[in-house]
Amino acid sequence: MVYERPRPSILMLYNRSSLELLYPMERKQKPPEATVLCLLTGLHLS
Repeated sequence: MVYERPRPSILMLYNRSSLELLYPMERKQKPPEATVLCLLTGLHLS
């Protein structure tokens, strides 16, 4: 029923958050730790 939806939605959310952390130029400078964490999470997810 709603078991095949959580997966793609979660992936999309992770991608969005990673992009926001990688390119938060409008908010503030991009922290190296955040980018590293995003890259690690991306590798783990993929």
